[in-house]
Amino acid sequence: MGSTILTSYSGRHAELYDLFYAEKPYAAEAAFVEECLTKYSVGPVTRLLEIACGTGTHAFHLEKHGHQITASDYSEGMLLRAKQKAAEKSSRVEFQLQDMTKLEVSGRPFDAAYCLFDAIGYVQTNDALFDVLHGVHNHLRPDGLFVFEFWHAAAMLRQATAEDERYFLFVIDDENAFAGFHAFKEPLQNCEP
Repeated sequence: MGSTILTSYSGRHAELYDLFYAEKPYAAEAAFVEECLTKYSVGPVTRLLEIACGTGTHAFHLEKHGHQITASDYSEGMLLRAKQKAAEKSSRVEFQLQDMTKLEVSGRPFDAAYCLFDAIGYVQTNDALFDVLHGVHNHLRPDGLFVFEFWHAAAMLRQATAEDERYFLFVIDDENAFAGFHAFKEPLQNCEP
């Protein structure tokens, strides 16, 4: 599978991933995604697509909220570990091997999609980022929601403070998939989805 994505999550790294991130606040992050789904979705959200699911921990937390989840990742090793964890938990999360720049996930359309832990930052080119956004768009129902996390590297390197935080709005429409990008110093108030 050739790709424009950087990856090192295979072999021993995939096996040890959960140990490396044992202190990561997965439950709180999943609760934040759930809050976004509740606040910004148009209509009910039952079916979720996770992009770059790693070992599945966010999916398992969101499944507890009653969602049906299809989770995808580029790393066979990470998916193997996720499937092992799913069996241990009697989880119904479905895992699929996918390159986020070439999404072809079965079971679409989804009510919403999410991509956390700056996984979208592994995409190396603007064209590849467009492919990701376009692919997600094609997997969502009309008015579907895409929640994703990305880190601003320059701010992180200079040890950004809360004053450096920015809020971003990506406008996606049916014809263009990626129509606009706006940055704001303050969070948007009364933002209609």
